[in-house]
Amino acid sequence: MNFIVFFFSLILPVHAVGLAMLESMKKKTGILPVLSIALAFATISLTLIPPETYDLYRHYERIDSLSRLSFIQAISIAEPGYILFHAYAWLINSLGLPKQFFTASIVFTSYFLVLSVFLDLKVRFLNKEKKQTRLIVFCIFWLSIGFVGIASGIRNGFANIIILYVGYQFIYHNKLGLFLIGSISAFFIHPFAALPALLVFLSKKQSRFSKYGKMLVFVAITFLFLSKYTVYIINLFTPLVEGFSFYKGSYLEVDSKWGGGFAETRSINGLIASFVIERLSFYIAMIYLLINKPKNNNPLYLLLCCFALCLGLLFTFYSFFGRMNLIFIYFFSIYISAEYIINKNKINKVFICLFLGALVLHSTFNLYEYRNFLFSSYELLYKPLPLLLFGF
Repeated sequence: MNFIVFFFSLILPVHAVGLAMLESMKKKTGILPVLSIALAFATISLTLIPPETYDLYRHYERIDSLSRLSFIQAISIAEPGYILFHAYAWLINSLGLPKQFFTASIVFTSYFLVLSVFLDLKVRFLNKEKKQTRLIVFCIFWLSIGFVGIASGIRNGFANIIILYVGYQFIYHNKLGLFLIGSISAFFIHPFAALPALLVFLSKKQSRFSKYGKMLVFVAITFLFLSKYTVYIINLFTPLVEGFSFYKGSYLEVDSKWGGGFAETRSINGLIASFVIERLSFYIAMIYLLINKPKNNNPLYLLLCCFALCLGLLFTFYSFFGRMNLIFIYFFSIYISAEYIINKNKINKVFICLFLGALVLHSTFNLYEYRNFLFSSYELLYKPLPLLLFGF
């Protein structure tokens, strides 16, 4: 059945995605269903038409501007966070592929990496579980990916997912070499990846400090209630990060719409969307980390607590919080899934349902908010993949 679904996905991947999801939740299904799912979402991204206000629109303009340059010229004008971007864009232009292939290949790789982590967890823990448990864990991984963020922005979302994958391999399988290579690659995709990569490394190497994790979460929650005053703490640390590539002054300016002043530029509906819907999974995760009792020397728990501390401190800063929260949710999805599989007590059952519900709510909200972007093309419903790829 796996081969049939995969073959179907090579022709009409969007129509095959439901079957691929069902196959991926079965025991010992292998990698083909994951490839089919990744291909389906890559095909959706292939047909999207971004508005001028989206990062994707600017990325497409950049790709077009590189079409007349040699490889050396394309690399020489690239900022650190665009070196791999320019190299890959130049290759796509040289092969005569459409610029939309850039987005599609990034989305494909992102889904493949996240769902590969799900496959590893399934092999380690899930093959002896009921189908209901496999369904819950799969949905958490699938919904946590955040299609809109990756397809519309590319760089930060993709860099975060690379850190998720290599961080998982480092934490669970001690693959330090892969982690270092992946972290360096992620940095040159988006420099912000340096911060979560550093936290992953420190949490793995200093896992004995996980016993202090609850204290970090408690401090983080305190920062949430004192968010109006954290700006003074931020100002103390700003000189320490001004020289790093991931730092931009506007992200920490109190009056910037990308920094602490973003709330003042939003309506009541915008504030509800930003502080409730988009952050509900974060609130649930914080409470769970505070009341959950993890095993000693748990590097993943320590990592999440370090993320929580950063998020509590940066709560009022739109851009920094958003970037950090994405990768926090990725790693928390692994943590709560593993905790639920190992120990199905009442607390774990309640919180995994709450967390899944928050992801469903956020995904539904994204479907509505970005409806014009997501439904900008209907060709994928009737055109085979080869025709879409080559623009027929």
